Amino acid sequence: MTTAHDPCAFCERFKATLRTDLAPGYGWCTAWDRATPWDGQIGVLFKEARDRAPRARYVAQQQAQQQVLEKA
Repeated sequence: MTTAHDPCAFCERFKATLRTDLAPGYGWCTAWDRATPWDGQIGVLFKEARDRAPRARYVAQQQAQQQVLEKA
């Protein structure tokens, strides 16, 4: 049995707009000080963000974009 976990985008340490030089779908992880995909596997430093609504919209946007790319 597998348990679903939130992606990196729901961690308060994931900053989608901190850097503009990252590939689409990547944000900056301030915990590990590196680029991280929005749907990356969470780590031990995961701390749930308080601003879940805008992050949920960001995740939905990334998922929709991913589906478009998969169909092409």
